[in-house]
Amino acid sequence: MIRNANLTSLDARLRSKFLSSGGMIPVISDRVLKTRKTDRAYEIFDFMAGIPETGIVGENAIFPQAEVKSGDSRTLTVDKRGVVINVTRELIDDNLFEPVVDDIGKALRMAMDQARERAAVNLFNNGFSSTAPFATPDGVSLFNTAHVLKQGGTQSNSATAAALDLDTYWNAINTMKTSKDDSTLFASIYEPKFAIVPQELQRRIFETIRSDKVPFVFENTMNIAKQLYAVEPLSTPLLTSTTAWFLVADPGAVLYFGLIHLIREALSIKAQFKIDDAEIGNSVERDVYSWKARERYTHGTVHWNGTFGNAGA
Repeated sequence: MIRNANLTSLDARLRSKFLSSGGMIPVISDRVLKTRKTDRAYEIFDFMAGIPETGIVGENAIFPQAEVKSGDSRTLTVDKRGVVINVTRELIDDNLFEPVVDDIGKALRMAMDQARERAAVNLFNNGFSSTAPFATPDGVSLFNTAHVLKQGGTQSNSATAAALDLDTYWNAINTMKTSKDDSTLFASIYEPKFAIVPQELQRRIFETIRSDKVPFVFENTMNIAKQLYAVEPLSTPLLTSTTAWFLVADPGAVLYFGLIHLIREALSIKAQFKIDDAEIGNSVERDVYSWKARERYTHGTVHWNGTFGNAGA
């Protein structure tokens, strides 16, 4: 039998370490996705398409009519994620759990954090796939050269697969800076805020966007891309491709930003047994003592605005 006083102490240490620990893996999702909270099991994201550019109307002519059209819709359903860890009575009786309880709390937090981060990065890993649930609501892949505009025409937020260098990077910026929205207006022009690459391209992205001079050439030419755009390079080992690279605008600056982190329930940890401080001197007899970590969230693609992706080469 184990006294409540001992369980209270172990529970407090495990919870404290779990809630205060930061994972070792680089976390980029909280910066490159738009976070929204919900009190529902799902959320519906609807968009509207404005009217195209207007023209000249003759003095004796009737004004033409224009129709505001509904954009695409996407429903995101929240997932429940978590795990229960079991600790045998013998581990606590023999004082084998107490010395490692802090490490267990940290390891549990890292497991939860990495699962959440992988779910977010998978939006990029599957960004060239047109299969559900990774396709955008217009039916094509997130990074595509032919997103369908509701008022007619198409728009690209990708390019022919090419290695990351200053020229392909500059072409990507040009694509973002000439983006049309569903109205066919230049209302979706967003500057890149983040450049996302796999760990294998970390050096290349820093050399490309942070060098004062054009990298990899003999001419002493100024790197205009650095002068004009303050893009922050981010890398993560969770990208499955070693060649793909991405640009993302500031999520807070984009009206219909495409990448969403929807939170229903925050990260928490709770003992699966009763700890009653009023009976702290009493003993509890169990063969297994358990703690449950849980949270409810989802990540989804609701639009393509503010993003660019290249599969690399």
